[in-house]
Amino acid sequence: MVLKNRNPNRYPILISGVVTSAIIALVLASAIFYVVLPMDLSVGSQDDTVSIVNIPFIMVATIAHKILGSTFADFLIDMFVNENEKFVLPDLKVRELIFDGVKLSDLYHTLASFGIADLPEELIDGAFAFYNQRNGTPSKEFKVKSGIKNPKDFGKIVSFDGNKELNWWTNASRPSDEQYCNRINGTDGSFFAPFVSKEEKLEVFSYELCRSIYGIFDHEADFNGIPAYVFATPDRILNISLSNPETDCFCTDPGHGLANSCDAQGFMRMFSCKAGMPVVLSLPHFINGDEKFLKEVEGLHPDKNKHEMTLVVEPNSGVLLQVVKRIQINTEFQRLPGITPFSNITEAFIPVFWVEEIANAPEEDLSYIRHRLVIPLKIIDILKPCVFGIIAVGLLSGIITVLFFKERHEPLL
Repeated sequence: MVLKNRNPNRYPILISGVVTSAIIALVLASAIFYVVLPMDLSVGSQDDTVSIVNIPFIMVATIAHKILGSTFADFLIDMFVNENEKFVLPDLKVRELIFDGVKLSDLYHTLASFGIADLPEELIDGAFAFYNQRNGTPSKEFKVKSGIKNPKDFGKIVSFDGNKELNWWTNASRPSDEQYCNRINGTDGSFFAPFVSKEEKLEVFSYELCRSIYGIFDHEADFNGIPAYVFATPDRILNISLSNPETDCFCTDPGHGLANSCDAQGFMRMFSCKAGMPVVLSLPHFINGDEKFLKEVEGLHPDKNKHEMTLVVEPNSGVLLQVVKRIQINTEFQRLPGITPFSNITEAFIPVFWVEEIANAPEEDLSYIRHRLVIPLKIIDILKPCVFGIIAVGLLSGIITVLFFKERHEPLL
């Protein structure tokens, strides 16, 4: 399959935090996601058209195969899905793909209305869009620590949507205290505890990624006149493998004879948290991805400098100066025995689009940090040698004086 990288559509985004309640040690809050239009930074228009892999069709065919069996699933697909609609959604407007939604065929409504499948939020209300009805809507509620009892706990998430753990990655063979893929670790990524060290991992919980991730120290940098630490996600963060104790619990088996691509380096299957939708996450252009899947598509050009995820932090305060989140959305092609359109397809991960989210601290905040933190610390660094010098001169003078008077009072022989 040959892919073409389209010019980017850029959306200015405003995320408004709403504190719903607070007590001394805990804060309840949610965020509201706003897209600001028109898109002045975009190369193209929201009305530009693209053709993408038909994710809703692949998802419903997969669910029907698992729940209804191949024969009945094949019958439903022939009845409800047009031949031209099967593997490609042609000539979609960008606005439809991202926000407005693409109208779905009757097959999707049939599965949902009979309770055969719980459709994911991307497919609600009879339409498919990757940010379906998210614009201007509050996120699920976070409960976070205020840091009053322990400053190092500042901003750490205690629960999300009323739950202290996730339930997408549960492994029945493990005891409850070893379900570490379900743990909600770190903050929401908008701030961190003060006094960040180079040795620590900055942990972030991302609802969109259905998991917690982390960054490790990469290098020091100057961010608009502010000394900063840059943390980057390690290459191994998406190396989901049964042989890797850090990620093996993300390796959920879809069952029903479906391929279990758990040892595909650089990819994470999202079946469990997307109601069976065959979505696979990777870094853009399959960075650090398994060669097997790179060979199945043409047109990818991985570049670590352009496609990695980074956090830029002022280490004394823990204030986030910049975050760059880049992730690619792919769909999985695999054979579904007994379902005619899927009988002889090539197994592959097919890119749909990749997202780059860049958030910078506003200039007024940067100015405040420069004048209230950076400049005073520089003054202290300048004065520190002077203070030590004055103390040293004073001590040396005192020693000399003591020795002088001691010598003057020694008896003459």
